[in-house]
Amino acid sequence: MRIFSKLILILAILAIVLLAVSAYQQGNNDASIENNTNNGLVDSSSDSSDDGSEENYEKLDIDPKVTVRENMDYIKIDKPSVDFELEDLNGNKVKLSDYKGQLVFLNFWATWCPPCREEMPDMEAIHQQYGDKGVVILGVSSTQLELRGGQDKEKARQQVKDYIDKEGFTFSIPIDSDNKALIEYNNIYPITGIPTTFM
Repeated sequence: MRIFSKLILILAILAIVLLAVSAYQQGNNDASIENNTNNGLVDSSSDSSDDGSEENYEKLDIDPKVTVRENMDYIKIDKPSVDFELEDLNGNKVKLSDYKGQLVFLNFWATWCPPCREEMPDMEAIHQQYGDKGVVILGVSSTQLELRGGQDKEKARQQVKDYIDKEGFTFSIPIDSDNKALIEYNNIYPITGIPTTFM
């Protein structure tokens, strides 16, 4: 009985600590929401590409028109999403509005991003299990994100294709070669890093 009481006490203390940490982090998140200025999606201190060229250290030319706080209000109103038409790795046209009425998991990602690579198998599992039940996975790859500011569309497409083929993912990978979808989404929902997912 004493061991059980000690276990309950330890679990209670752990729960209190977790709640305190969560409250602290929420306070920091609220402060960052209020002060959001979006310094771009590319960390200029990171390596720019496989060839190490300095010209790819540019920041993305994205200037959000609304704050994150305004985005939260926008989403609550349940307005339609930004539509786009892109071509996927297989040459198929992908238009977001074609999926109206379905649950769309829209993800902006890059092959060099460890959290992006980590979540891809889960996205594939969702696609395999629910793809025929109205759940659509769209893993949008932007040229600027893929090349960390670079503009070589073919190089970006090939890097993405090589990665997808190697990993065997089968969900749709639209290529945002002109970065229009990325910029449009960023104008409404500031994208402060990747991976970024919208549903």
